Amino acid sequence: MAVGSTVRADVLALNRSDLYPVVALFVEDCSYYPMREPGDEDGGSRSDGGPDPVMSDSTADPTLDRLLRHMAWATAALFARLAELPDDALALAAPRNEWTVAMILEHIVMAAGSYAARLEGAPRPERTVPPTTVAELAELAARCAAYDARIRAQAAVPDGPAEYPYRGKVLRARSTILGQAIHHATEHRAQIAGALATNGIDVIDLDALDVWAYADAEGLGA
Repeated sequence: MAVGSTVRADVLALNRSDLYPVVALFVEDCSYYPMREPGDEDGGSRSDGGPDPVMSDSTADPTLDRLLRHMAWATAALFARLAELPDDALALAAPRNEWTVAMILEHIVMAAGSYAARLEGAPRPERTVPPTTVAELAELAARCAAYDARIRAQAAVPDGPAEYPYRGKVLRARSTILGQAIHHATEHRAQIAGALATNGIDVIDLDALDVWAYADAEGLGA
């Protein structure tokens, strides 16, 4: 963000449950909250119904690994900041949006588990319920960290097709799943910051969670 922890009201105004394209982004990759049109996301991304094109470069990618480390670090930092808030903060949502902070947190974690499972060819995790108290966040954060570690480990596997069940069988490039995992976590961290800010709790500084901040925290240079 360009203005520290300030979340612009005109941007947040787009975050409305009656605007389908925006809501679809919030739930783009989690069948546990099916709010999208049939055929979206997991039904195959090409217009001809085929899988994503598969990249052929199988060399290790230090940039991708660093982005995955940042993803895990930023989400863990978000959990730590939220653990300092009162329990009722978890029930807050942006105006005209039914997604509460607790629901978004659970969605982040379950989606991370789903991405890991898709890359590993393992069963998807069982659905959990959103937390109702901040005391529950430590366990949820630990689960998310474990999922993120599994995703990072899978990034070392050469790119290629990953097949997984979703309303049938879906074929995706592994690189597509990895990219979506990073994007998804970033998107929903910002959604939580906005939900809190519109309720007068401006405590999530997204600039403090960006890649610059992570580079400083990790101590590996620029």
